[in-house]
Amino acid sequence: MPLSDPTDNPINARRVLILAYAFLPENLVGALRPARFAKYLREFGFSTQVVTASVQEPGAFENEVCYVRDPVRDGHGFVGKVLRLSESLLMKAYASGGGSQALAWLPSALQESEERMPFDYIISTSPPTVTHLTALGLKLRHPSLRWVADFRDPLYGNPSRIENRTRFWDKYIERVIIRHADCVIATTDALADVWRERYPEQRSKVTHIWNGFDPADEIRALPTRGCERKIIAHIGDIYAGRHPEQLINAAQHLLEAGALSPSSLEFSFAGYIDVQYLRLFDPLIQKGVLSLSPLSKSHAEARRLMAEADSLLLVDWTEGSGGLQVPAKLFVYIQIGRPILAITKVDSPVDRILSRSEVPYVCLYPDDSVEQSAAKLRKFLSMPSTPTRPSEWFIREFDGRKQAEKLAGILRSMLKNERGKS
Repeated sequence: MPLSDPTDNPINARRVLILAYAFLPENLVGALRPARFAKYLREFGFSTQVVTASVQEPGAFENEVCYVRDPVRDGHGFVGKVLRLSESLLMKAYASGGGSQALAWLPSALQESEERMPFDYIISTSPPTVTHLTALGLKLRHPSLRWVADFRDPLYGNPSRIENRTRFWDKYIERVIIRHADCVIATTDALADVWRERYPEQRSKVTHIWNGFDPADEIRALPTRGCERKIIAHIGDIYAGRHPEQLINAAQHLLEAGALSPSSLEFSFAGYIDVQYLRLFDPLIQKGVLSLSPLSKSHAEARRLMAEADSLLLVDWTEGSGGLQVPAKLFVYIQIGRPILAITKVDSPVDRILSRSEVPYVCLYPDDSVEQSAAKLRKFLSMPSTPTRPSEWFIREFDGRKQAEKLAGILRSMLKNERGKS
């Protein structure tokens, strides 16, 4: 289907389809980035339609979002059981292993997208990879569509997808996506550099747009619980090789040396803990300095727990990998302004953002010895809990509206490039 000329119909020429498996109001971190894009692209002259697997409620996106049911995830009764069994048996080589790629959603999402054509642009955001595969299907059917593939996490080399049975497919599918997309967006400069080196013939189409925050959200520190113990809080899940063993070993070292009193602090973990990592927490649980609790499904509740803590823990390092991405909670942590303890690599995006944020922080690096980590933990515990305002650089660089403005500029440049070729 040919696209309209922008000079004939500027509204149609700026119609954007966003394929986002997760979208607000669902309480998933992956829902936030596409929601910011959809919200703020409107300010820059683009009309957006969203196709998502997240159930919708009346709200800001009510007329622009189409819910498409995932037959595996949302299937009920006998049919749902059959579909889940089918995915397990027939798609196990790729749809599972390091997290489902929701492949069963593709036919319905593709059909719904086709029914809403024409569009001039399509933005697919992953994970899961099914969004890019749906966009690929649309691109092959409508070559004049300008396709932007947005990766919130890498596919090939993703620490949560390191099982041998997925590596070949991850590498192959990533290559196909990057070859066919008109623009490929990473969420960090480090990942964009990896792709430019891995795919030199496609390097001109690779760029990055950081994750960030919605400037309309009011995120600030709340009064702490006021107890005698200092609370170091981690809000979120521990899974897929991302765990705080280095911190736990440092705390044990201080406790055993008598340099830290069990009555002076508490490590508070709220969220899902993969069963394989529970043993790491046992020594500190037995000493009474670490607590585990479930996490509410509400974004507001998670942010309240962050805002009430004396200090905050970020686990960025992952076994055998890491250092390419930025956990989304970092942007909330920095806006709260209380001290941040991060486990990350030297000169990682997290390390660099913290260094310019002006918020008090300490980084534990994977190569630090137990003694070095323990010394850093002691330094961190001495930091006051008084909130610090983030730097102007941070506020400017990670403003979600400005990131949507950058995306709008990318979309316009794609249109100009096509005009130049004609």
